[in-house]
Amino acid sequence: MILVGRAGGRLRIEYAKSRRALRFWLGDTNEVEPIDLTLADFCDRLGIERHVIGGDQCFVLLGGPLDGFRGGQHGLVRAFRCEGTAREGFMARRTQAAEGEWGRLIAIDERCAVRTVAWFGTPPPGRRPATASAAPATLEREDS
Repeated sequence: MILVGRAGGRLRIEYAKSRRALRFWLGDTNEVEPIDLTLADFCDRLGIERHVIGGDQCFVLLGGPLDGFRGGQHGLVRAFRCEGTAREGFMARRTQAAEGEWGRLIAIDERCAVRTVAWFGTPPPGRRPATASAAPATLEREDS
């Protein structure tokens, strides 16, 4: 967290790591709703080339029937550049899935680290999400 200024006229900035977003408050944080900007949007608005500070995430939607899973690219449904669009794609896949199908939305960051964002169903053996959940379908969202 960064605090700038004096009481009543200060700017507070926090970084929500899981969402890769900056959260800004102006004034007393109890009275004002924060403004959230993704790092990509923040850089674009200031004219900063994003590759200078790190790459963007990409999102990959995997899925298919549990029986007959062949692995490789056969489980690849679609790739996305935007998290919002990726989540919409995941929800569409989930609502259209037949009994016995599974789906997993993963994020890959600039360091090639893979993180499960959301999943439903039971993935094939060896393909379990990194964060298991008791719920059959989840959309994880961590806010700092």
